[in-house]
Amino acid sequence: MELVNIRPLGSLTSRYTRTNMKDSSNMNTQEFVRERVSKYYWKDDINCAETTLKVLSEHFNVGLNEDVFQSCCGLPGAGQCGALCGIVSGTIMFLGISGNRNKFQSKLISEYCKRFTNDFKSKFKSVQCGVLRPEGFHPDNPPHICERLTCDALELSISLLSKFYSIQDYESV
Repeated sequence: MELVNIRPLGSLTSRYTRTNMKDSSNMNTQEFVRERVSKYYWKDDINCAETTLKVLSEHFNVGLNEDVFQSCCGLPGAGQCGALCGIVSGTIMFLGISGNRNKFQSKLISEYCKRFTNDFKSKFKSVQCGVLRPEGFHPDNPPHICERLTCDALELSISLLSKFYSIQDYESV
């Protein structure tokens, strides 16, 4: 897949452009998320935090350095210890990076990180990997056991991020 029209820093919007993707012009958010998560999990075999960052960066047309993606290697369950979910970590990382690039105040970015975390907890009952994935990280688990959760959580992330980018008066939040 090739991203086009990467916007300069500070011009991010919730409108995204994708090319070289099967039926991308007719793809809604749910289809886009499910197709990308499936690709990243099953073809590229990457973890939930990196998948989250990649899907959000594609959806919102934000170019990220490979080092940013590599920084996600230990995030799922905070090193597979059952702590903070990698999907939550990846979304919070994306909020920080994209908010900073748009020169949003740290207070606003933090508020949206809190909103996302609370929305995630409300919808999925926890942000702890050990609760969301009670079977833990065992070699005999099926691969990418969190695929459905990842898709559902990314749809929640995209919805919140779309609101984040549509704010007119950043100081009023």
